[in-house]
Amino acid sequence: MVFKEKLDSLKREIRLCGSEVKDYKTPKEVAELILQAMTKMLDKDFPLKEMPTALQKERMAHDAFAATRASVYIGRQYYFDEITKHLSDTNCKPFGTFSSPAPPLLSYILLCCVVIVGDSGSGKSALTCNWTLQYKNAQQHKLVVAHYIGCTSASTDLSNLLRRYLNQL
Repeated sequence: MVFKEKLDSLKREIRLCGSEVKDYKTPKEVAELILQAMTKMLDKDFPLKEMPTALQKERMAHDAFAATRASVYIGRQYYFDEITKHLSDTNCKPFGTFSSPAPPLLSYILLCCVVIVGDSGSGKSALTCNWTLQYKNAQQHKLVVAHYIGCTSASTDLSNLLRRYLNQL
């Protein structure tokens, strides 16, 4: 009987403070009350405007991957300059053969690659992520689609890679 009196006293004190007290009879009822309260709180604090698509989730994962590598990179401007020089080289030709004039969108797709090799942990990902972020900031009028192989399970699939590129265009 002492336990019930203490519990009733505690509930009265809580109610006097202005807090809401809910009564329940079974563990299942309290679980449902907790779920409802948590759902209400999460919906209020983190409202879902709309669920991101699979492609948007993949883009967010690549952006997050780049951001984490950007924060730990200690590099040299020399590497950035060499990559930019290579990609700006006149040997980079528009992709494909087009009749004149070239379709506006396709005339900007350049066939030019950079392959960065090195031991595991040598900073290849950090270098490419940082160069990409620097290039995007400097060339805001250009579309840059970065794809980091291995940053997600879907990133190694060629069809997903092509779908991401086409979606960005």
